[in-house]
Amino acid sequence: MSTSHHRREQDTHLLWHEANMTSGSGQELKGIEINTEALEAITSTTNSRNVPPYDLDATSPDKAYPLDKIILKGEWDYLLDVFELAEAGLVASPDVYPSFVCNRVDKLEDVKDESKKRRFAGILSYITHLIKFKDRHSMDGVTSAKRHKLPSILSQKFSSLFGA
Repeated sequence: MSTSHHRREQDTHLLWHEANMTSGSGQELKGIEINTEALEAITSTTNSRNVPPYDLDATSPDKAYPLDKIILKGEWDYLLDVFELAEAGLVASPDVYPSFVCNRVDKLEDVKDESKKRRFAGILSYITHLIKFKDRHSMDGVTSAKRHKLPSILSQKFSSLFGA
């Protein structure tokens, strides 16, 4: 989160708090009209473009960040590498995959439902591509990221999301 984004968010909360604050006598401040539309607009515009779509009213994690709005339907076909690796009984190499992913590939064996297994493997693959994209665009341009084959559909999406 950028400093300016954080500052705008603090300003929004401060405005709301000041508008709802009470005076020393315990009475609400009179004559202050709260423009809730403006507060909502400020909050919605301060969300940077690299924050995934979310639902503030969600009651569970899977609804808070709806996966189908993060990984689009056409992208799943490009996220099969981890699934294929697991199906072949191979180990995820730390030279190719981030440690976060390497430490979770073996958990795919526990998933019996093939569609759930593909989904979990696809998420791990997506995480790999995100990390490699970040590494490729970091100051030192991590060597393994330079050799990483990032599908063009994801490269374009990440470039658009992260301004790279």
